Amino acid sequence: MVGPPSNSASPVSVPWKMGYAALATLLLTLWIGLNRMTEDQTGVRFQKGMETWRSRQGRWGLPPGYWSGQEPSPEPTAAAPSPKEEGDPKELAAKHRAQLAGFVADIGLRFKSEKKPRVLGQFVIDVLDPIAATKPHLLPSHHEALVPAIPFFKEKIYRISVITWATSPGTSAWLRAQQNAQKIAAELLEVAGSSSKAELQVFAQPWAHTDQVRPAFSLVLAKVATVSAPQE
Repeated sequence: MVGPPSNSASPVSVPWKMGYAALATLLLTLWIGLNRMTEDQTGVRFQKGMETWRSRQGRWGLPPGYWSGQEPSPEPTAAAPSPKEEGDPKELAAKHRAQLAGFVADIGLRFKSEKKPRVLGQFVIDVLDPIAATKPHLLPSHHEALVPAIPFFKEKIYRISVITWATSPGTSAWLRAQQNAQKIAAELLEVAGSSSKAELQVFAQPWAHTDQVRPAFSLVLAKVATVSAPQE
């Protein structure tokens, strides 16, 4: 019996096979992702994986036009770098300062902002031991590491920042890190005494260095310019 020519070699002859395989793969990936999210995440690795997933969006699966027999579209190319501005360096610097001033003014309409003195230099003390869950939160090992920094609390020309590093970029971990930073700052002020004059700030941030050990918290001591110091 003679029939129409076979077209079994064409990839579109049985499209349901490819569609079912893609669906099964997607469901398996979703299940693995949900299963991994129920475990304790180290934050940075999870964030890095999400960044990889975002960068691959639009690239997985079959290329556009596969089922219609069209040629796949070429891979998008990177945008050309913006041309370098030419002109008088002083005029360009004035233009950039005006743009920055406009940006700061727009931010000031939405948030309270103020100009901070220029930082002349700074150094950082990283503390690896975690703080205690109950008061006192700072352990003897913490005091030993932070003793050299206590005299700087009595100098007005220093800005001191307590930074705790969240275990993940999630809201709960970030809030817990902020609370720990406030506890550390309060105990440091108790040690420094009533003569403390330095500006004290508290921050919570995620740790982005995958090749380095994440500290429990860091103390940043920055020397700032006084009013009489020349400003650039």
